[in-house]
Amino acid sequence: MIKKQIAVPVTGYSIQADWYESTGQDILLAFVGLNSSKENNGEFIARVVSDTGVSALVVDLSGHGNSPFDLDETTPAQHVLEAAKAYDWIKARYPESAVHVMGTSYGGFIAAYLSRFREVQKLILRTPAMYEPNDFYTEHRYIDKILVREYRRNSVALKKHPLFLQKSLAATSTLLIVHGEDKSVPHETTDAYREVFANKPYVAESFAHFFRDPSNPPTGITEYYETIANWLNT
Repeated sequence: MIKKQIAVPVTGYSIQADWYESTGQDILLAFVGLNSSKENNGEFIARVVSDTGVSALVVDLSGHGNSPFDLDETTPAQHVLEAAKAYDWIKARYPESAVHVMGTSYGGFIAAYLSRFREVQKLILRTPAMYEPNDFYTEHRYIDKILVREYRRNSVALKKHPLFLQKSLAATSTLLIVHGEDKSVPHETTDAYREVFANKPYVAESFAHFFRDPSNPPTGITEYYETIANWLNT
């Protein structure tokens, strides 16, 4: 496995990404959580690449890691555009490769949206977050975090979200991963994702929202990785 940093051009600027080159033909495009970075997820991605043989492109969306801009000045819409640009970067260089997409928390929200605009073969949503439709073009500094938490528990409103109403561009197989003790993404949100994206989620019992939370049971780590590897290798 070879790892190198690359720049993905957007429009007038570039975002930074890590490219993990492996032996397989398939490619995994990965988006990390809000305020996280590709560096913080390096160990996780390296394990997935090692277990599956896929190559991987892990992106720092604007305002994250080594990419430009202050996160507070970015919007979800800008990040979805950058996700599409990262996908296009892959397809321009590896047109024959199947592209799988994985997103964690906020990155799961972005990954789910990407599947509406690009052909994603396999989609992995790890504790995917959700934001109100009227915040799609709102700078993050103005997104009310209290209202976001309330919205994520509103089952009726969630079903009407544009993400769940818009059809995917292509047939996509989805692995939805739910953390059993997740306080940031409640079951109402993951249930809404389940109804549209995946009939049966994988539940990581006793896991908090963050994968690296010290309270997570060490005995569940191996099964967690195996679930992802088996999904990608099937």
